[in-house]
Amino acid sequence: MLMQYLLEKVLLRGLEEKIRKAQRVFLFLDYDGTLTSIQNTPDLALLSSSTRRTLQSLSSLPQMILTVISGRTLSEIQKLIGLDNVNYVGNHGLEMKVKSHKYVINQHKKIRKKISLFCQRIKRKTHWFSGVLVENKGLSASIHYRLAKEDCVPELKKIVSATIYPFKRSYELRDGKKVLEIRPKTKRNKGWAVNEIIHRYNSKRKTYSLYFYLGDDLTDEDAFQLVNSKRGYSIRVDKRKEPSNAHHYLKGPKEVRLFLGWFKRILTQKERRKP
Repeated sequence: MLMQYLLEKVLLRGLEEKIRKAQRVFLFLDYDGTLTSIQNTPDLALLSSSTRRTLQSLSSLPQMILTVISGRTLSEIQKLIGLDNVNYVGNHGLEMKVKSHKYVINQHKKIRKKISLFCQRIKRKTHWFSGVLVENKGLSASIHYRLAKEDCVPELKKIVSATIYPFKRSYELRDGKKVLEIRPKTKRNKGWAVNEIIHRYNSKRKTYSLYFYLGDDLTDEDAFQLVNSKRGYSIRVDKRKEPSNAHHYLKGPKEVRLFLGWFKRILTQKERRKP
């Protein structure tokens, strides 16, 4: 299925009508590559003050359920966004904070120990690689190689793969944008997290809800699929039209900001028209 460009005027007009009719709107936003541009190192990807103000406005609207969902740790993504009336998902769904309650995967202490061991071994074996960053995220690990030379990458992947191979029944290796992710094998992923959050809000009564998920990476594909199953809007943030479960696309974080501004305007107008 070909992805549709979300900012097409005809599409936005139809979407506006649906938003005005919806009793509840679920908006799920990835962080890196979606709310912020991809940077050479994770610490450089900071949320702009204007985007934070827009998120704050959206989260204050009564029909809006806003969630930021990331591969970063829960504590880090909360600190980066810095808003209270928002749900947060960290480590691709391994930990989350919903309605002020925190949830974490079972056996998290055991997982943290194993992830720490993997990171130590990978650092020891790759210390001579320039531009490689091994990030211990507690429940998962990220090996960033955006700054590494291309001819080093195949060897790096072999080392990381070999490190977790003896534990392949319990841990898996996934590719991302210039990053390798080590995670425990579990049903928990971004799609699982999206479904859990929807269930926690919609379990007691039936409402006409709209669902939006914006993300830019392979780790977002499970969430795209879940939102599609609910006839929602799965939106890939990438100017490249690569195969994806997403039905719509935006060309980059700049267009995400435009869309969020449009979204805020429509919902604010809807709120003002209430008797």
